Amino acid sequence: MIKAEFSRCEGDWLRLRIDGHAGYGGEGNDIVCAAVSGIFYSLCGYLSNFYSDEVRLDYVGSGHADVRCSAVGEEAMKLACIGIWQISLTYPEYVEVENHAWNWKMNPCRA
Repeated sequence: MIKAEFSRCEGDWLRLRIDGHAGYGGEGNDIVCAAVSGIFYSLCGYLSNFYSDEVRLDYVGSGHADVRCSAVGEEAMKLACIGIWQISLTYPEYVEVENHAWNWKMNPCRA
């Protein structure tokens, strides 16, 4: 299972920590892992391109990813949180999201 945790740290800084493997499909063919990874890499790319002095990519490796950013990246972090949470609604046995950063109710997208 993938566990994504959003939290606050170091004052106003935000953190996304992702641990685990989805286990939905075989290595290299896991669509759940690919979806979560896509959101993570998009977030990191955005933050690195527009706020390079305000982001710390602590570690990215097999089954683990960790990024921190100052408050300038808050909206991007919220977008990532909602995106990963939406995936967890479809694949609840493979993805879990903990939101310790914001006190708001997430509403699912009903397409």
